[in-house]
Amino acid sequence: MKFILIITILTLLTTTARSQGFEGEWNCFFWNINSPKANPIKLKFTWNKDSTYDIKSYSPGKTINGTDTPVVCNVAYLVNGYDSITLQETVILEPMTPENTCLQIMTLKIVMRKKKAILKGKWQGVECFTFGDIRFEKKY
Repeated sequence: MKFILIITILTLLTTTARSQGFEGEWNCFFWNINSPKANPIKLKFTWNKDSTYDIKSYSPGKTINGTDTPVVCNVAYLVNGYDSITLQETVILEPMTPENTCLQIMTLKIVMRKKKAILKGKWQGVECFTFGDIRFEKKY
């Protein structure tokens, strides 16, 4: 019985420590099938007291009148086992009138290195025909 309790506690501790490792800012460039140009995007993971994350994405964009502005989206997530996560932009928070409303779904593998964590994989547009490769990095 003690053995099972110890294993359970160790498993919970490692899972919690791993999950908290997402917290902070992740910088990235993603590549689009329609353009060879690398596009910047940033994710910000905020750890909540209820052991969930609040995630926002930030990327350069334009308003419908052509003004340059950051586009900020709410992001939902699903941890798929120990080494992968799916992220989906669900709503554009800013600007109120964006030029492009193509939200993304990202399917990412989690890779831990000596001094950085990496999220790499594929992305695709939700309501537009666009997709490509993506790679986020965060130093720790």
